[in-house]
Amino acid sequence: MKRSTAFFFGLIVLAVVVWKTTSWEGVRQWFSSIPISGTATQLIKSLTPTSSTEQVFAGDRTKPYTLKLQSGEGDKQLTWLLTMDDHVSGFAYDANQTYGVYGAVVTSTDQLVFSAYTTTADVPAEATGTWRGQAFTGFSTTKGVTSTLRLVDPASVPSAAIITFQQADRRWSQARPTMGCEFALTMPVIQSGNGVSREAAERMNTIIRDRYLKPAASILDETPSAVIVKTPEEARDRFLATCRTQLNDELNAFKDDLSNVGGMFQRSVNVSTNISHNQNGWLSFTSDIATYTGGAHGSNIRDTFVFDTTTGKELELAALIKPDQQVLFGQRIARELLRQYKDELFDDSRTQIQKFANASPATAQALWARGESGITTSTSFYLIGRGLNVVFQQYEVTPYAVGLPELYFGFDKKDWENLVTSEFTSRQPY
Repeated sequence: MKRSTAFFFGLIVLAVVVWKTTSWEGVRQWFSSIPISGTATQLIKSLTPTSSTEQVFAGDRTKPYTLKLQSGEGDKQLTWLLTMDDHVSGFAYDANQTYGVYGAVVTSTDQLVFSAYTTTADVPAEATGTWRGQAFTGFSTTKGVTSTLRLVDPASVPSAAIITFQQADRRWSQARPTMGCEFALTMPVIQSGNGVSREAAERMNTIIRDRYLKPAASILDETPSAVIVKTPEEARDRFLATCRTQLNDELNAFKDDLSNVGGMFQRSVNVSTNISHNQNGWLSFTSDIATYTGGAHGSNIRDTFVFDTTTGKELELAALIKPDQQVLFGQRIARELLRQYKDELFDDSRTQIQKFANASPATAQALWARGESGITTSTSFYLIGRGLNVVFQQYEVTPYAVGLPELYFGFDKKDWENLVTSEFTSRQPY
């Protein structure tokens, strides 16, 4: 064997040995410093691992990701289904309960940090991890027990819609007197593909744009129906322009005495998104609209979305539940509302709800038909885990301090088939 050939093959053997014991990037850089022939260089390049070694950070703000993770074993196993962009949202479930999941991307450390929450804001599980390329490393602590987080094959998340996010934010402020306008909005955009047609995606996006952009842009307008905006940037610019004009007008009215204006010259709107369900042709999420327009405190509205992604159709609770089950399910809502919030309910609401919850079928039907159930017949809801959450807005049945009352109803296969219309009986989302 010629000396040059022996040297060449020796380099190949060394490359393989080092490859098995250190990073390929280190091997590549080491070889790049060695003056070898073009043929040898091409052969070395051909040894590059076939799986991608590019580091893809889940929170790089250029791609959204849907991750399915698992932690724990057996009856203590927790499954996490997350959607990530520059934040983390989704849900987690075990054998007995479903939890909302919220978290953040820590760009300084390339980490995802997220927690599971109960409806009463308890935190049964916390997790952290890093996703690079096709590998996920992380751990979860559930009720004091720590276990590894495992990445589940994305193919096992059937028909998950592809979601991107459009964002717009800006703040304007003036030091003397203290004046400020702040706008922040994160809006989901449904992409075609993965079982979602272009027509279905556009149908959903039209609904989303209307319910996200117009309220955010027109919160300060006296004639909100006249406001037309098509993008988050247009909504932002409209809000800020209206805010500055309004604050300047108010400032002129107080120009002779600014000693007791407090926070009067502050206005803000923040619209955030939490993806709560995304599989089996069902997509559900909430939009939280937090606003401050002056006064003692701000306000919060939780808008809910439930889509059949095969058609792009949005579903109301009344369209999902069978006609002959709606009053019975309404009584189920009333009883749960009394169980969880009896002491916080408005007196008149409590009286109506108790009467409806305890009524005979005929009386309950009559109360429901007359709108005297104490709960609305078009109750807001969203899918989460293996059930749904019913949402009541501020002041709907409880005082401001209670926040947004939510009730969780879990469904097994039999319960689902008994409750929902025939159109959806065979399409259980879980």
